[in-house]
Amino acid sequence: MLMLALHIIGLVLSIKSNMKKVGHILGIVTSCVGFIPFVGMVLHILTAIFLLIEAAKNEVEISPLKHAS
Repeated sequence: MLMLALHIIGLVLSIKSNMKKVGHILGIVTSCVGFIPFVGMVLHILTAIFLLIEAAKNEVEISPLKHAS
């Protein structure tokens, strides 16, 4: 339940800041069906990968702006 709440908060924040939402949406789905043994494990791994990729892309997009100012 805690992770579901954190993914919902992350989704709201990403919508407000025009960032990618796929990782958080996948995290919400994973939190809802995560109790199924094999499916839950696979979905948690996929969610982690998507969130890491999105975070890395956001960092790359933000970094040049910081250096320009």
